[in-house]
Amino acid sequence: MKAAGIAIAFPPKDGPFGRYFAFRDPFGYTITVHTA
Repeated sequence: MKAAGIAIAFPPKDGPFGRYFAFRDPFGYTITVHTA
């Protein structure tokens, strides 16, 4: 994603519901992605 110029809000980390990370969309919203 970094190579595509997408800003990473925070890198992957372990949480109570699995691994997750977040990035910012072109409008500035933070999108969080979780493992299923």
